[in-house]
Amino acid sequence: MSKQKVKHLATSLADAMNRFKARPGIDVNNHCYSWGEVAKQSEAVAKALEGRDGEYVSLFGYRSIEAYTGIFGIILAGKAYTPLNPRFPAERNRKMLAASRARQMVLTPECIDGFRSVAGSAENLLVICHGGKSLFDGLDTEFPNHQFLFTDPVQDEAIVLKPLSVDPDSLKPVYLLFTSGSTGEPKGVSVNGKNLKFYLNYTLNRYGISEFDRMSQMFDLTFDLSVHDIFLAATSGACLCVVPERSLMGPAKFIREKELTLWFSVPAVVMFMSKMRMLKPDAFPSLRYSLFCGEALPARSAELWQKAASNSVIENLYGPTEATIAFTNYRWDSETSPDQSVNGVVPIGTAFEGLETAVLKTDGSWAETGEQGELLLSGDQVTDGYFHNPELTGEKFIRLDGQKRWYRSGDLVEEDSNGCICYLGRMDDQIQVRGHRVELQEIDQALREASGTELAISIPVPGEGGNIDSIAGYVQLTESDGLKQSILETCKKSLADYMVPSDLRFIDSFPLNSNGKIDRNELINRYQKNR
Repeated sequence: MSKQKVKHLATSLADAMNRFKARPGIDVNNHCYSWGEVAKQSEAVAKALEGRDGEYVSLFGYRSIEAYTGIFGIILAGKAYTPLNPRFPAERNRKMLAASRARQMVLTPECIDGFRSVAGSAENLLVICHGGKSLFDGLDTEFPNHQFLFTDPVQDEAIVLKPLSVDPDSLKPVYLLFTSGSTGEPKGVSVNGKNLKFYLNYTLNRYGISEFDRMSQMFDLTFDLSVHDIFLAATSGACLCVVPERSLMGPAKFIREKELTLWFSVPAVVMFMSKMRMLKPDAFPSLRYSLFCGEALPARSAELWQKAASNSVIENLYGPTEATIAFTNYRWDSETSPDQSVNGVVPIGTAFEGLETAVLKTDGSWAETGEQGELLLSGDQVTDGYFHNPELTGEKFIRLDGQKRWYRSGDLVEEDSNGCICYLGRMDDQIQVRGHRVELQEIDQALREASGTELAISIPVPGEGGNIDSIAGYVQLTESDGLKQSILETCKKSLADYMVPSDLRFIDSFPLNSNGKIDRNELINRYQKNR
């Protein structure tokens, strides 16, 4: 297969949609749209944005053809998209919209109610209503302070998108996403064309993605892993298969029916599918690559998935939003990987070719092999910093050893003698219990082994003065006589006494955050309320 090369994103989108216009493009809501149909809808959005001021356009859409063509239209117009999420609280969406400073919004029919929840606090938006015009009836009279336009679908059957004349190494933004901030205010991260081009070129060629592939799309648009799915498909001509919301935690039937060839999700999905007994041997024969990212991948989950997807290569990816989707990868090997996994967690591997990692100890010196420290990232995927937040940018994006610029990930790791990086948890997951330094991830693994389920997690329990005086555990199991004591007694065999949970609670289902990860902070809040 010849090596693929993404130039500028808008140019590559136009090229691929022109070239593969007759092939399946986006399979969503029980309908498969060809790339030619996608091009028409995308061009309608681009025309509506033509000549408008501003770099960023808000996108309020969710798992619909209008949402995805809205994104493509924004990119084709030479602008950057910044998504809102109808599953978020209205106040968070209002903060994100205000922080983005976007003056235009692409609104899709399924998010009209969400728009109502933010429109009152926004000023003078140009709202491009993308979908059936009648569905938006009355919005202009309901919100007279905003201007409303309606996309006019392009009727030309022979539409040819015109590639933009742009610098292929453009530093213009492509998308703006917001992550959670410690102050309660969302942190904006703007990813530019050069950042994304590096990522797309590396991943397109590593996985040999072509127009014959069928890719999953699990993630909400506000989660940066969605960028991987959407733009790898759109620049290669692969079919993007959007998992319906009802199947997000149990997509086994979807994988088989759509004959997916590339899978990408957070590891929590594997745990839930295992709990529902969906991971039967050879359940997913069509998969050739299975990628996991967003949180630690338990080795047991990798083993279970490999049996269900026996024809698939499994890779564990790692990367923060600030370094463009993913930055390192590790290829699972059923023979050797279990022994390489620390605390039962699959390593995150090594940096993509052309990127760099380093490990910084708390004393400011570089870590040697086997020493723990904070993971630092450097290279073309590292973004410019936090959107309109120079103070935080200065704290997290630093220069060491001359002019090289590093992003401080806040992740605790160690590197083995082969240069393979093992993830040990967040720096802030390293807690002190009765004067001892403790990694919650190590306790999580002991709970998983003792309970026989991957759905187990530990939380710190604050005592007087705010110090952590004990650990509590949660497992997703039905409580039975003696089970609690049995699990805790088993933990005592592998953990120091100060690490053994002082309390264990059984839960029907774990709370998940908007990105589908287990929400440890919500568990802490629940525990505090019911002590």
